[in-house]
Amino acid sequence: MFQGFKDAAGQVAAKLTGLAVFSASSMAGGTAVRVVSNVVTATGAVSGAVIAVRIARHQFGTDTAAARAATALSAVAGAGLGAAITVGHAPAALALEWAVLEAGFLIVMFRCFAVRAGDEGHPREKAVAALAAVGVGAIGYALHGHIQVGGRAVGTFWRPSDPNFMARQSGVIFEAILVECFKDALSGVGSPPDRRGLTLEGRISAAAKGLPAYVAASVFINGLAGTSFLPETDGLGGRVHFSQLAPTVLLGCLPNWVRGTANFVAVEHSWGYWRKDGEPANPLEYRPKKKELADRVSSVLQKSAVRFTLIAGRNAVYASLREMGFSMQGAALWAQGIYAVFAQYRDLYADLMSGEGWTPALMPLWSCAEPPSAFHSSAERS
Repeated sequence: MFQGFKDAAGQVAAKLTGLAVFSASSMAGGTAVRVVSNVVTATGAVSGAVIAVRIARHQFGTDTAAARAATALSAVAGAGLGAAITVGHAPAALALEWAVLEAGFLIVMFRCFAVRAGDEGHPREKAVAALAAVGVGAIGYALHGHIQVGGRAVGTFWRPSDPNFMARQSGVIFEAILVECFKDALSGVGSPPDRRGLTLEGRISAAAKGLPAYVAASVFINGLAGTSFLPETDGLGGRVHFSQLAPTVLLGCLPNWVRGTANFVAVEHSWGYWRKDGEPANPLEYRPKKKELADRVSSVLQKSAVRFTLIAGRNAVYASLREMGFSMQGAALWAQGIYAVFAQYRDLYADLMSGEGWTPALMPLWSCAEPPSAFHSSAERS
């Protein structure tokens, strides 16, 4: 319960600040509109590039020319996708989601094969996963041009015609940064089970366990209940009224409380099997190592980039669905449901950006009958 409160506490101030920025930006005119649009687009490009480069560097390395080329190409692709998503190109957002799902599926599948074989896997598997993800993303992007919804093809929407769309995205910048600042500030408060005490495999498992609750909360609270508080306009194409949109924005904090609580339970349930080597058997006794200020700032910025990109993609999908004739509720249900699936793994993207990897010490020993914690205990006894 307390972990859920911590996850939702910073959301209130951050979301209201984002809404205030959105409202103020929507009233700008002339040169100010172009400046806001350019700043937001640049933020999207930088965020996409940072995410892609950080993950690529740790996955491919920088020791060889091929690895450096892969990292450079990842940076270019990340920047392009980040900018496209930020300006509201829904096919780019959906294609990226297809690619992420494909890469995640292949990486986990290769990991399972390696575990059963008792080895570390092969570097070419990463290349296969990356190439497959690019291919699936390209196919998904191409197919969107042939999907007809409301008499119009999804691929025809380069960007929403809504004049307030980039103002909406400008508010996301402040929301993302403030949420991550609050989370970092509250990270040392209380002593609940902390996901940082789990191996990467354990974090994936715990996130999967908490996923259904978060998706359900996002769809029913944000998609169904939230839209009932909206006036005739939801800020798309009309005047933005802070007071009219604030109730829905505040209600949007509740799914994060559900997410935090569900993840708390999932981490506690996974602790005995997936805790890291040397960590206490009681999850309430775990204390994460304190980071230096520079590391904390870097972590906040990286997580902000991930959060901004995810929310910007959700906004792009929502705005495009609205232009295709979907009702506010229908568009919200789809956009919130898709967003929740990827947002649940938001911290894992940050883990990969910081170089977190599989647990190699378990590979020669792991069997279906014995959990990782069993090897922790035997190693400690020896």
